[in-house]
Amino acid sequence: MTSNTFDAAQFKAQFPALKNQAVHYLDNAATTQKPSVVIEAIRHYYQNGVGNAHRGSHRYSRDATKVIESCRQSTADFINAEHSDNIVFTQSCTAALNTLAKGIGEQLQAGDEIILSLLEHHANLLPWQEVAKNKGLVLKFLPLHNGELDIDQLKTLITDNTRVVSLSACSNTLGCAPDLHQARQIIPESCVFVVDAAQHIAHNTVDVQQIGCDFLCFSAHKMYGPEGLGVLYGKRSKLNKLTPLLTGGGMIQQVGLEESSYLEAPHRFEAGSPATAAIAGFQAALDFFGQWPLEHIKHHKQTLCHHAHQGLKQLNEIQLFSDPHNPAGIVCFSLQEQELNIELADFLDRHGISVRQGHHCTQPLLQSMNQSSLLRASIAPYNTREDMDALLRACEAFLQNQKHIKQTPSDAPAKKELNAQRAKVISGKMSWQQRQKQLILWGKEITIKADIRKERYMIPGCESALWLHAKRRNGFWNFRHDSDARLIRGVSALILSWVEGCRSEEIKAFDFNKAIEELQLENYLSPSRSNGIHSLINHLRNLP
Repeated sequence: MTSNTFDAAQFKAQFPALKNQAVHYLDNAATTQKPSVVIEAIRHYYQNGVGNAHRGSHRYSRDATKVIESCRQSTADFINAEHSDNIVFTQSCTAALNTLAKGIGEQLQAGDEIILSLLEHHANLLPWQEVAKNKGLVLKFLPLHNGELDIDQLKTLITDNTRVVSLSACSNTLGCAPDLHQARQIIPESCVFVVDAAQHIAHNTVDVQQIGCDFLCFSAHKMYGPEGLGVLYGKRSKLNKLTPLLTGGGMIQQVGLEESSYLEAPHRFEAGSPATAAIAGFQAALDFFGQWPLEHIKHHKQTLCHHAHQGLKQLNEIQLFSDPHNPAGIVCFSLQEQELNIELADFLDRHGISVRQGHHCTQPLLQSMNQSSLLRASIAPYNTREDMDALLRACEAFLQNQKHIKQTPSDAPAKKELNAQRAKVISGKMSWQQRQKQLILWGKEITIKADIRKERYMIPGCESALWLHAKRRNGFWNFRHDSDARLIRGVSALILSWVEGCRSEEIKAFDFNKAIEELQLENYLSPSRSNGIHSLINHLRNLP
């Protein structure tokens, strides 16, 4: 591509999943769609015969080896690694970070310090937590200042006991990117510097030599490549000091009955049969991505990101948390009534708009912001102004619906939270839109019960938290419930009203599935919410 402008329509045309104009995919921070060339590369590999790389002298094995080593070199070139041997293929970015935490952790002693930040994805937090717990290490956290990491605080946090600094190159929740060059200048050479570049790799040039990091990790699937493949870059001298996370075939030098020796990097970290098809697809993704000028892509995404922020800013019921100029094209927001976030996400999904809702695997970050959930739209080069406008129109329509719901009189005949008569009214003849409104109204009337919002009362499997307290009096069951989402409170109230005051044998005999199917309750529930409701039903059926 040599044009001075970026043609988003031409870029989008390369992705078969996006040919439907009614699809507005805005969850690119979770994973990206795949271009035809990636799909074709994987098909071509399988169709033309497969072999196990590095293990045989026959043609298929040689071809598989060539696929892997060619992609290893392309990956090294892509991030300006010193040598292809600096590149290790892993199962995922998470697997790469676990490899580092285990390998580096074995070299540390009780009292040694690891510095992370409040921005970290759980993948760059939990592995270090495990190591710290097992080895008696100290975890420290770089704070936020006005929505950005305060890198200067490293000067205060780093002590003579600091051994590791592991930071995200870009936040998957807020989109902000810390200054890694400034961090490197502060971090002593004696400290290991790890960079989680999973959210950074598709948006900015990555030059590991310029960053000066010791290790860097990312995933193929976040930059148009296949799932199930991660990349671990490391300085070779430091890679060879690490104990592999996995052991087995393909990574050994010599095996004895009592002890064995391992190959040097990268192969010492690639035990088992490699994901050759995924690597073939990743090679195609690297070639594809390299055809499009990154600066033009950046400008395109920035324009869309700014437009989305400006549009959402006009809606008073919405609070924005991301900066419109963030480099990752993240639009992070929440309704003022946080419990409605999940309902908005479902509403958007029904209108063909895919966004992410929840804690985004950054619970400590949300806790520091006093948020229980956030919505995130994340932009890729194949997104267009039409996608942003569809998001804005749907958000506005949802808010209008909420105003209408608040003005809609309840059909409830009584104030009792669990009420068989009310359940009968809602189970009567009405459209699914009317039924949904009544369920939301019912959920709104369910009181918050702090005394049962405890782990022992939680029903597992639901995207929204759901708590149930069941008590038997004289053989009859009574229920109290709560949820952090109004719709789940309402649906749960309906289900519990069917069996409130019943004996165990009556609850077991009740045909919940038939009742749910007749009312088409599945229409109101995302898959994870549906799982939670079925967990509730299983819990009721298993009452003693």
